[in-house]
Amino acid sequence: VFRTFLQTFNSLFPDFIKNARTITEWVCRWRLFTLGFRIRSGINGIFDTIIDLLNESIFPVIANTLGSPLADKIGNIVDLSGKVLGTHKGIWNYTIGQRKGLGIAAAEPLYVLELRKDTNEVVVGFADKTFKRSLVAKNLNWIAIDNLTEEMNVTAKIRSTQQPVPVKIIPIGDDEVKVVFEDAQKSIAIGQSAVFYQDDVVLGGGIISSVE
Repeated sequence: VFRTFLQTFNSLFPDFIKNARTITEWVCRWRLFTLGFRIRSGINGIFDTIIDLLNESIFPVIANTLGSPLADKIGNIVDLSGKVLGTHKGIWNYTIGQRKGLGIAAAEPLYVLELRKDTNEVVVGFADKTFKRSLVAKNLNWIAIDNLTEEMNVTAKIRSTQQPVPVKIIPIGDDEVKVVFEDAQKSIAIGQSAVFYQDDVVLGGGIISSVE
Protein backbone atom coordinates (compact mmCIF):
# COMPACT_ATOMS: atom_id res chain seq x y z
CA VAL A 1 0.00 0.00 0.00
CA PHE A 2 2.79 2.42 0.88
CA ARG A 3 4.46 1.87 -2.51
CA THR A 4 1.14 2.48 -4.26
CA PHE A 5 0.65 5.62 -2.20
CA LEU A 6 4.06 7.01 -3.17
CA GLN A 7 3.61 6.15 -6.85
CA THR A 8 0.20 7.83 -6.92
CA PHE A 9 1.53 10.85 -5.04
CA ASN A 10 4.52 11.30 -7.35
CA SER A 11 2.42 10.94 -10.50
CA LEU A 12 -0.09 13.55 -9.33
CA PHE A 13 2.37 15.99 -7.79
CA PRO A 14 5.82 15.59 -9.43
CA ASP A 15 6.83 19.10 -8.33
CA PHE A 16 4.79 19.13 -5.14
CA ILE A 17 7.13 20.97 -2.83
CA LYS A 18 8.49 23.30 -5.54
CA ASN A 19 4.99 24.38 -6.58
CA ALA A 20 3.72 25.00 -3.06
CA ARG A 21 4.15 28.73 -2.49
CA THR A 22 3.87 28.56 1.31
CA ILE A 23 4.13 25.93 4.04
CA THR A 24 0.40 26.36 4.66
CA GLU A 25 -0.37 25.54 1.03
CA TRP A 26 1.97 22.54 1.23
CA VAL A 27 0.12 21.20 4.27
CA CYS A 28 -3.28 21.82 2.66
CA ARG A 29 -2.30 20.02 -0.53
CA TRP A 30 -0.89 17.09 1.43
CA ARG A 31 -4.07 16.76 3.52
CA LEU A 32 -6.32 16.85 0.47
CA PHE A 33 -4.22 14.17 -1.21
CA THR A 34 -4.23 11.84 1.80
CA LEU A 35 -7.94 12.40 2.36
CA GLY A 36 -8.80 11.40 -1.19
CA PHE A 37 -6.33 8.50 -1.22
CA ARG A 38 -7.59 6.96 2.00
CA ILE A 39 -11.25 7.34 1.01
CA ARG A 40 -10.72 5.65 -2.35
CA SER A 41 -8.31 2.92 -1.27
CA GLY A 42 -9.66 2.02 2.16
CA ILE A 43 -6.16 1.95 3.64
CA ASN A 44 -5.73 0.81 7.21
CA GLY A 45 -3.19 -0.55 9.64
CA ILE A 46 0.11 1.12 10.50
CA PHE A 47 0.14 3.32 7.37
CA ASP A 48 -3.30 4.69 8.25
CA THR A 49 -2.03 5.35 11.78
CA ILE A 50 0.98 7.28 10.45
CA ILE A 51 -1.28 9.49 8.29
CA ASP A 52 -3.51 10.13 11.32
CA LEU A 53 -0.52 11.17 13.40
CA LEU A 54 0.63 13.61 10.73
CA ASN A 55 -2.80 14.99 9.83
CA GLU A 56 -4.36 15.22 13.29
CA SER A 57 -1.42 16.07 15.53
CA ILE A 58 1.51 17.51 13.59
CA PHE A 59 0.24 19.22 10.44
CA PRO A 60 -2.53 21.26 12.13
CA VAL A 61 0.19 22.88 14.23
CA ILE A 62 2.31 23.54 11.14
CA ALA A 63 -0.63 24.97 9.20
CA ASN A 64 -1.72 27.23 12.02
CA THR A 65 1.65 28.50 13.18
CA LEU A 66 4.63 28.19 10.85
CA GLY A 67 3.14 30.67 8.42
CA SER A 68 3.23 33.31 11.13
CA PRO A 69 6.27 35.36 12.14
CA LEU A 70 5.07 34.93 15.75
CA ALA A 71 5.32 31.13 15.61
CA ASP A 72 8.39 30.78 17.84
CA LYS A 73 8.06 33.96 19.92
CA ILE A 74 7.03 34.28 23.55
CA GLY A 75 3.39 35.23 24.00
CA ASN A 76 0.51 35.13 26.43
CA ILE A 77 -1.72 32.29 27.55
CA VAL A 78 -5.17 33.81 28.10
CA ASP A 79 -8.66 32.73 29.07
CA LEU A 80 -11.77 33.42 27.00
CA SER A 81 -12.20 36.84 28.60
CA GLY A 82 -8.67 37.84 27.59
CA LYS A 83 -7.20 37.62 31.09
CA VAL A 84 -3.51 36.73 30.98
CA LEU A 85 -2.85 33.49 32.90
CA GLY A 86 0.73 32.86 31.87
CA THR A 87 3.17 32.89 28.99
CA HIS A 88 4.24 30.45 26.29
CA LYS A 89 7.45 30.01 24.26
CA GLY A 90 5.80 29.59 20.87
CA ILE A 91 2.29 28.56 19.85
CA TRP A 92 3.71 25.72 17.76
CA ASN A 93 4.24 23.88 21.08
CA TYR A 94 0.47 23.51 21.60
CA THR A 95 -2.42 21.59 20.05
CA ILE A 96 -6.18 21.99 20.40
CA GLY A 97 -7.44 19.98 23.37
CA GLN A 98 -4.01 19.80 25.03
CA ARG A 99 -4.21 19.62 28.83
CA LYS A 100 -0.72 18.80 30.06
CA GLY A 101 2.29 21.05 29.96
CA LEU A 102 0.50 24.39 30.24
CA GLY A 103 2.28 25.37 33.45
CA ILE A 104 -0.78 27.10 34.91
CA ALA A 105 -2.29 26.35 38.33
CA ALA A 106 -6.10 26.31 38.32
CA ALA A 107 -8.99 24.89 40.34
CA GLU A 108 -9.84 22.60 37.40
CA PRO A 109 -7.75 21.27 34.51
CA LEU A 110 -7.33 23.76 31.67
CA TYR A 111 -7.39 22.82 28.00
CA VAL A 112 -6.14 24.58 24.88
CA LEU A 113 -9.19 25.96 23.05
CA GLU A 114 -7.65 28.13 20.34
CA LEU A 115 -4.33 29.19 18.84
CA ARG A 116 -4.43 32.83 17.77
CA LYS A 117 -1.51 33.39 15.44
CA ASP A 118 -2.54 36.98 14.73
CA THR A 119 -2.04 37.95 18.39
CA ASN A 120 0.36 35.12 19.34
CA GLU A 121 -1.99 33.92 22.07
CA VAL A 122 -2.87 30.48 23.36
CA VAL A 123 -6.47 30.48 24.61
CA VAL A 124 -7.35 28.04 27.38
CA GLY A 125 -10.51 27.13 29.28
CA PHE A 126 -12.18 24.44 31.33
CA ALA A 127 -13.38 21.11 29.90
CA ASP A 128 -16.91 22.28 29.14
CA LYS A 129 -15.54 24.91 26.74
CA THR A 130 -13.82 22.28 24.59
CA PHE A 131 -17.16 21.13 23.14
CA LYS A 132 -18.44 22.73 19.91
CA ARG A 133 -21.65 22.24 17.92
CA SER A 134 -20.58 23.15 14.39
CA LEU A 135 -17.69 23.66 12.01
CA VAL A 136 -16.98 24.84 8.48
CA ALA A 137 -15.09 22.60 6.06
CA LYS A 138 -13.56 23.70 2.77
CA ASN A 139 -11.42 22.24 -0.03
CA LEU A 140 -14.12 19.63 -0.48
CA ASN A 141 -13.49 16.27 -2.11
CA TRP A 142 -16.79 14.62 -3.10
CA ILE A 143 -16.74 10.91 -3.91
CA ALA A 144 -20.30 9.58 -4.11
CA ILE A 145 -21.95 12.81 -5.30
CA ASP A 146 -21.00 15.50 -7.78
CA ASN A 147 -21.64 18.37 -5.38
CA LEU A 148 -23.74 19.27 -2.36
CA THR A 149 -26.65 21.43 -3.49
CA GLU A 150 -28.95 21.19 -0.47
CA GLU A 151 -28.92 20.30 3.21
CA MET A 152 -28.39 16.64 4.03
CA ASN A 153 -28.65 14.64 7.24
CA VAL A 154 -25.66 12.31 7.26
CA THR A 155 -22.94 11.14 9.63
CA ALA A 156 -19.40 12.46 9.96
CA LYS A 157 -16.01 11.67 11.46
CA ILE A 158 -13.46 14.29 12.49
CA ARG A 159 -11.01 11.65 13.75
CA SER A 160 -10.33 8.30 12.14
CA THR A 161 -10.67 6.51 15.48
CA GLN A 162 -14.18 7.76 16.29
CA GLN A 163 -17.48 6.31 15.19
CA PRO A 164 -19.46 8.42 12.71
CA VAL A 165 -21.84 10.81 14.48
CA PRO A 166 -25.10 12.36 13.18
CA VAL A 167 -24.71 15.76 11.51
CA LYS A 168 -26.42 18.09 9.10
CA ILE A 169 -24.25 19.37 6.26
CA ILE A 170 -25.26 22.66 4.67
CA PRO A 171 -23.70 24.15 1.51
CA ILE A 172 -22.55 27.71 2.15
CA GLY A 173 -20.32 28.33 -0.86
CA ASP A 174 -18.79 26.78 -3.95
CA ASP A 175 -16.26 24.89 -1.89
CA GLU A 176 -17.51 25.12 1.69
CA VAL A 177 -20.04 23.37 3.91
CA LYS A 178 -21.27 24.03 7.41
CA VAL A 179 -21.45 20.91 9.58
CA VAL A 180 -23.88 20.97 12.52
CA PHE A 181 -23.51 18.15 15.04
CA GLU A 182 -26.48 16.56 16.77
CA ASP A 183 -24.31 16.36 19.91
CA ALA A 184 -21.44 18.73 20.65
CA GLN A 185 -17.98 17.35 19.88
CA LYS A 186 -14.81 17.81 21.91
CA SER A 187 -11.62 19.55 20.76
CA ILE A 188 -12.34 20.05 17.06
CA ALA A 189 -9.15 21.39 15.50
CA ILE A 190 -8.74 23.54 12.43
CA GLY A 191 -6.75 21.60 9.86
CA GLN A 192 -8.27 18.21 10.67
CA SER A 193 -10.21 16.25 8.06
CA ALA A 194 -13.99 15.88 8.21
CA VAL A 195 -15.35 12.85 6.32
CA PHE A 196 -19.06 12.46 5.54
CA TYR A 197 -21.02 9.21 5.24
CA GLN A 198 -24.51 8.13 4.21
CA ASP A 199 -25.02 4.70 5.76
CA ASP A 200 -21.84 2.84 4.73
CA VAL A 201 -21.16 5.01 1.68
CA VAL A 202 -18.44 7.67 1.84
CA LEU A 203 -19.90 10.86 0.40
CA GLY A 204 -16.66 12.84 0.60
CA GLY A 205 -14.84 15.15 2.95
CA GLY A 206 -12.98 18.37 3.45
CA ILE A 207 -10.57 20.28 5.67
CA ILE A 208 -11.88 22.02 8.80
CA SER A 209 -11.35 25.76 8.38
CA SER A 210 -13.27 27.14 11.38
CA VAL A 211 -15.12 25.95 14.46
CA GLU A 212 -18.21 27.46 16.07
